[in-house]
Amino acid sequence: AKAIIGPSCTDNFQSAPFEVDGLEYQSVEQAYQSLKFVDPAVREKKRKVMKKPTDNDSAFGMRCWQAAHSAAAAKLRKDFEAVKVESMYRFMRAKYDQHPELQRELLATMGSDIEGGPSTIWTSKKTGKKHRWQDWNALIQIRIREELSAPNSGLLAGFEACAEWTKVANF
Repeated sequence: AKAIIGPSCTDNFQSAPFEVDGLEYQSVEQAYQSLKFVDPAVREKKRKVMKKPTDNDSAFGMRCWQAAHSAAAAKLRKDFEAVKVESMYRFMRAKYDQHPELQRELLATMGSDIEGGPSTIWTSKKTGKKHRWQDWNALIQIRIREELSAPNSGLLAGFEACAEWTKVANF
């Protein structure tokens, strides 16, 4: 299949408000960055970062990222390494579930491999293996696209269609 850079709906920085566990987030990036912290007050402070009228999606996403990375004294969740990819999936899935127009945009990529845009790299503390978010983001989008294209087959079909998920999940 031809590889394409994912459309705007696949961008974690895209502003498309959605709710998870009764809390509203303005972007997937905001939700993800909020999740990192142990202290509920710190998580809430990150969740309340709002898009400025002059912000485009990229600028707002960078402000969310910077807000989380500037909280050096805040304690991170001990299990964050273990839950980060599944959390990104959960937030991205919630965004799609609450925005049918974005589902259509993602489904329009059917038949193509999705490549994530340039992003950060992290090294597993457990295995020492390097992971690229652009690879994980692409796999998350493909998994969700498969789930959306076969809604009656359940989550298992999405996992099976994305066999790469388990091959690269060695954290």
